[in-house]
Amino acid sequence: MKKFIACFYMLLCVFSSNLSAQNKYNWKEAGTGKYKYRYVTNDPEKVRFYTLENGLQVMLHVNKKEPRVIYKMVVRTGSNNDPADHTGLAHYLEHLLFKGTDKLGTLNWGKEKPYLDQIQELYENYNHTSNEVERKAIYRRIDSVSGIASKYAIANEYTNVMKEMGSQGTNAHTEFDATVYDENIPAGALDKLLKVQSERFRNPIFRLFHTELEAVYEEKNKGLDGDDFRMFETISSILYPNSNYGQQTTIGTIEHLKNPSLTAIKKYYDTYYVPNNMGMILSGDFDADEVIQKIDQYFSYMRPGKFPEFRQATEPDFTSSVVKEIISPTPEVGVLAFRVPFKGPSSKDELLINLLSQLCFNGKAGLFDININKPQKMQMAAIELLGTYQKYTTLLGVAVPKTGQSADQALEILWQEIKKVKNGDFDEQLLTAIKNNMELEVAMSKRNNMATVMTLERGFITDQCQTWNNEAAFLEVMNSVTKQDIVDYANRVFANNYAIIYKRKGKQASVAKIVKPKITPITINKTERSAYAKGLDAVSVLATKPAWVNFDKAISHSKINNARLLYTINKENGFFELQYRFDMGSWNSKLLPLAVDYLSLLGTDKYSSEEISKEFYQLACEYSIRVGDRSTAIVITGIQKNFDKATALLEHLLANCKPTEESLKKLKEKLKKERIDAKTSKDALMKGLVSYATYGAKNPFNEAGRLQPDLLDASTLVKLLHQLSNYQHFITYYGPESLQNITQKIKKSHHMPATFRPVPALAVNFQRRIQKENEVYAADFDMLQTQIQWLRNIPGYQPSLQPTVNLYNSYFGDGMGSIVFQQLRESKALAYSTSASFQTPVYKSDPYLMKAFIGCQADKMEEAISGMDSLLNDLPHSEDGIKNARMSLLKSFETQRFTEEKLLDFYLLLENKGITTDYRQQIYERLKTLTYSDLKAFANKYIAHKKYAYCILGSKEVVESDNLKKYGDVKKLTLEALFGY
Repeated sequence: MKKFIACFYMLLCVFSSNLSAQNKYNWKEAGTGKYKYRYVTNDPEKVRFYTLENGLQVMLHVNKKEPRVIYKMVVRTGSNNDPADHTGLAHYLEHLLFKGTDKLGTLNWGKEKPYLDQIQELYENYNHTSNEVERKAIYRRIDSVSGIASKYAIANEYTNVMKEMGSQGTNAHTEFDATVYDENIPAGALDKLLKVQSERFRNPIFRLFHTELEAVYEEKNKGLDGDDFRMFETISSILYPNSNYGQQTTIGTIEHLKNPSLTAIKKYYDTYYVPNNMGMILSGDFDADEVIQKIDQYFSYMRPGKFPEFRQATEPDFTSSVVKEIISPTPEVGVLAFRVPFKGPSSKDELLINLLSQLCFNGKAGLFDININKPQKMQMAAIELLGTYQKYTTLLGVAVPKTGQSADQALEILWQEIKKVKNGDFDEQLLTAIKNNMELEVAMSKRNNMATVMTLERGFITDQCQTWNNEAAFLEVMNSVTKQDIVDYANRVFANNYAIIYKRKGKQASVAKIVKPKITPITINKTERSAYAKGLDAVSVLATKPAWVNFDKAISHSKINNARLLYTINKENGFFELQYRFDMGSWNSKLLPLAVDYLSLLGTDKYSSEEISKEFYQLACEYSIRVGDRSTAIVITGIQKNFDKATALLEHLLANCKPTEESLKKLKEKLKKERIDAKTSKDALMKGLVSYATYGAKNPFNEAGRLQPDLLDASTLVKLLHQLSNYQHFITYYGPESLQNITQKIKKSHHMPATFRPVPALAVNFQRRIQKENEVYAADFDMLQTQIQWLRNIPGYQPSLQPTVNLYNSYFGDGMGSIVFQQLRESKALAYSTSASFQTPVYKSDPYLMKAFIGCQADKMEEAISGMDSLLNDLPHSEDGIKNARMSLLKSFETQRFTEEKLLDFYLLLENKGITTDYRQQIYERLKTLTYSDLKAFANKYIAHKKYAYCILGSKEVVESDNLKKYGDVKKLTLEALFGY
């Protein structure tokens, strides 16, 4: 689903004018006063396109469903424009645009500036010096002067201002062709947002540079630890030998990261960050006529400039396939990487390649899904769109071999399916089903503003929003595509224009890492505010009244036989979601997750497994069964008009699925391969460490591993599936059907016994351990970074504690404005990512969990642990920090609006805690009076100077170090202890 949605966002804005229904979707011009805009007739989103006198393009999309506004500033420049001798520069700049200006983020600009000028000059010397002794001396000087300069800086003041404003989406990202800055604010704060954003781009100051540089180092090391990064780099370098898409990476080379130039960064900013190269997108609750005047008022100071446009070089034709491999300890993979020429992002090719991708693989009923993944001819086959560039797009065929199968054999199977597409050897009904499912996704994407925003973003980056008229015509254009169109296009795509990349399993060659420089922690000034920030208090912010939920009115309760029904109506579209919810899960039956896994391989006396998948896809419906520790949900979603057929099909499958020896054999092979692969996964290893630390030597993670695949019995698994609906459960429905009608439909389709079976008792009741002493749980993995998690279970759930928990999390460990982020990343430059939170239990009988995390270079581990320990034990005091955290939470509550779809989940979440009303109102009121003293008392009672389990994942050198003993009793866990096999 995520794969399709990502492709869908890229599609909507990219069809050329000759594809649209011109008689229906035409460009028109309108305006109020001097502010003229363009729009498209019959555009359901009613987007306005303005161009200010200085060239700044503004796209306004009004949608008042919730009182919030999404903001994006898109700059049409990215790593493609990095100078060849300063790769990574655009990404550096993105980080530095959070550091403020000569007004924002400074206590005294006049005193700060001379030191920043010195730092810039020192970096130029550093950049041009090769002698290591001299470089170290220069760096010591940089460190020293940076320490003095930091006394006048206010780290993260921009972030704090946005947090106080109530932003929930402060972020940015850099890609090849663009750099994008994001916020998501309460509608009442829009005027203040525009004022701050105009200041942000007026005169950005690149302060606190050497600590931010370390954060980028950490980001680079994190990438070097990941196979995805190395595969992407390898594929791109082969397919794009003549252009920056393949010859430069966004994050830059190690050599360039070690030798940054502030002068080059400033020159880049001045060249590309000009209004005629920038686009602002606003989507949400506002008046467009008023807002465009304010945008002009705040941004008219910007002056247009001349900038060199990046033009992608023409790549050489492949005379034969190119083969390359990388070595990794993780499972073997084979990839077919196709470089596909297309006529530009406004061409029909853009639509065709997405339809072709869906035809091959959509996770449900594509050719790979049905002909490879269902019969398990390999462990996994998929197709992915890697990226769409100016002259080309990249299509990947991914083949993950099963046990005893080589990557070459898996790729050959992939080729056989590709040949079927080229020969037209597929049912035209599949193409029709793809169109139906895409139509459903179009409707579903309109439930919030993000789909429109991302479409506008992509359109501006590719300079194709002049074809917005074709976004409105998307479905008509899609439905005009024929099977022959797809076949013809497949023969163009799947030609001699590809590379083969193997990820071979083995010991990875030593990877150069960026060694930790000596950095003196800088001053944070967390209690100070600039004169500019204080002045923002005078900017009026329109209050938004919170909307609390009356569950008695919002949710209808009924019964179907012995099962209770919770109902909410969908008034927006024809989408439905039906769930059968059981208070039983893997702790009640260890076989239940395996039985559900087995179901995907089974057919019935009427349908094969493949036919069932095809039938659901034809209906534009799907089902899933989610098994948790103590709960299970059978979920059916899709178009309401096909509700009867979809529910009947699922009931038929559950009641009549038939075991076969062949399907059991496939299940066993699949499980064995997954278990082998898990032991080479960092994520799985950390999950095992956390489970061991939380529950002890016998825990849910390794208990699941102790089940022997070879001992599985098909009849036992199928019997569990046949009997599932006989156990006590309740039903939830969200959709367009009336309560009376849907009650009758469910009663007719859903088979339930006259008397439910009671839910089986817990087979194993895992109890969370209460730490009495400090403990260290360590496992080794060949990696550059070291990951550390702190865990502490605290019993005694109290709903009245929730306001304090919320404020503590927001203040202490949540986001870029938090204490943890400021101290460990901004001040000490110890990590790229770090966080901490006091987590509320899902069930009222469970304990709270205090959890902290940091990912750092191995040589920073001890300093990182010491730094986090210090913060946990002594909560720093910042009144402005408390104020910003409080305001952020209050504004979040004020602007939060539950859709009916999410309302049921919220209600059931509270029900698990024994709460029957919307207790957000009590939290909201209590937040207004909480003080630092309250947080300090809370931290002292539950967090400070308490016993923790430290989970440490790192290289063998780290794990075997005697230094770990200083943190507690050390247990170096083997793979068998972690996984249970």
